[in-house]
Amino acid sequence: MGAFTNLPVTPAEAGSYGAAVSVPGQGEIAGNSRSRVTEKLALSRKSRMTAKPPVTIKSEDAMEYVPYLLTAYAIFAMAVMSPGPNFLAVTSASMTVSRRAGLGIALGIGMGTICWSTMTVLGLTAILAASEEVAIALRWIGGGYLIYMGFMALRSAYKSRGQGLEVPVSDAKADRPLWRYVRRGLLVQMSNPKAALFWFSIMSIVLRPDAPGWVGLAIVLGTTTFSFGWHLALAWFFSTEAVMRVYRRAYRAIQGVMGTAFVLLGGRMIAN
Repeated sequence: MGAFTNLPVTPAEAGSYGAAVSVPGQGEIAGNSRSRVTEKLALSRKSRMTAKPPVTIKSEDAMEYVPYLLTAYAIFAMAVMSPGPNFLAVTSASMTVSRRAGLGIALGIGMGTICWSTMTVLGLTAILAASEEVAIALRWIGGGYLIYMGFMALRSAYKSRGQGLEVPVSDAKADRPLWRYVRRGLLVQMSNPKAALFWFSIMSIVLRPDAPGWVGLAIVLGTTTFSFGWHLALAWFFSTEAVMRVYRRAYRAIQGVMGTAFVLLGGRMIAN
């Protein structure tokens, strides 16, 4: 056995012994290599223990906000479907001008819904609701515009007297660009000062301080979809041939009722 004691030992053989073995010209390579591997394993184990688990949305957490979302959608639907400035703007344009005009105003109102809901999620509606100067300006702009629309409807009803039962829609001006009707719908929607308070009240129900971001996105998408769908359906229905026949027969009465309603809504908006 003594003949083999002086043979050189390679680094691989030294590592298999797990000890510090002298290798000619290289020193204690195996011992240092093993210590470095041990340190790396310890660091890797420590990093796995301290790493944060991935953030996931649990189904039970999502279901917690479903009742609040359904409540907000129900409140919004009842407000949108009740007769008001938006309802009158779409129906009057659809009957007195054309289906294209009614659809344009409906698109503008839907765009206004996007603006109001997005501003509310970002917290801007609370600022508008708290600013008395902004509220006064919106009241006068919105109320004045509604009174103007009412005056135009009343004037049209007055000018059509003595024309018999079948009154043609002579003031249609259906050749106007679509963007002008979209702008009118957007103005009617955005100039209502009560919209800021309405949206703020909806968000106070749904957007709790600990609510995740997807809740606000769900409010924007849900209310916008309903607003577009409802007002576009109104424009389509009130521009059908059956409705138009009824409208032509009762032109003066309908124009008078709509004009009076616009004036009253505008005056009430300014007074309040």
